[in-house]
Amino acid sequence: MFERLTSPARHSLLWALHQAAERDSPAIETEHLLVGVLAADPSLIQRYPGLVEFAPPARPLPDLTSPLEPTPRRDLPLSHECKRVLAYAAEESERLGHDHIGAEHILLGMLREDTSRAAGMLHQAGLEFDPLRQQMIQSPLRGEGKPQSAGMGVLHAEISVEPSQLDSTEQARRTIFSARHEASRLKATTIDTEHLLLGLLREYRPLTNRLLAARKSLEDVRADIRRRKPPDPARPIPAHIPFSGECQRVLAFSAHEAGRLKQQVGNQHLLIGLLLEENCLAAELLRGLGITLEEARNDLA
Repeated sequence: MFERLTSPARHSLLWALHQAAERDSPAIETEHLLVGVLAADPSLIQRYPGLVEFAPPARPLPDLTSPLEPTPRRDLPLSHECKRVLAYAAEESERLGHDHIGAEHILLGMLREDTSRAAGMLHQAGLEFDPLRQQMIQSPLRGEGKPQSAGMGVLHAEISVEPSQLDSTEQARRTIFSARHEASRLKATTIDTEHLLLGLLREYRPLTNRLLAARKSLEDVRADIRRRKPPDPARPIPAHIPFSGECQRVLAFSAHEAGRLKQQVGNQHLLIGLLLEENCLAAELLRGLGITLEEARNDLA
């Protein structure tokens, strides 16, 4: 199902993840998903003006000068209601003969989950299931972008980005190239967050200086990674080493950090992305150096 989501529909899940995290929710609820949909596809408000009341502000995520508390967790689950909404959205897409699942299909899914908070908000905005569905039947398909080929776990709101999709600076591109080299050097089968960290330590001077201040060298960090994640000699190394799911999420977080400031993705955004993927090895190593998300965001600001 998730491979059929359009780009705005997929990004709505990332916005919903941030909304749930900001509100210290144990799960992503339907109301977080509605705000995420409106953040990812603002054109919905033009088509359905009643939704303006529930639209997020122009900068829906916290300002970069203040940390996100709690930070988004990659294992923050979708609530049962939210999972039913997405299942209904997929079903409505199939009934309409569409090959994608877009923002308006998700709205239909919300209206079918009639007792959810999102459904109440949509009713308040003047949207009802039958008229909305009829409008989608009569209207030509809207260009929401092609469905994404990468999969998405059903239980977790995971957004991934490949390096080729990034609008990045030359310095960030060198860091990603270095990450590929480090993964090959450590005989890894995927490019993981720790390899991206090694790339940053080679290419991002402020981070290198912080390492030297801690009286550590790049080889010290590399040796620590070898100890924690030794290579498996039984697994062949692919000719083209792919990025891991964790690393792709880091790139997605980095892209959103840069996008809010209308900047290209730079090394400072990659550092923030690593810290947002808080359960990964790179984030653990950074915290060991005393580098926090708040500090990284303040430095960027």
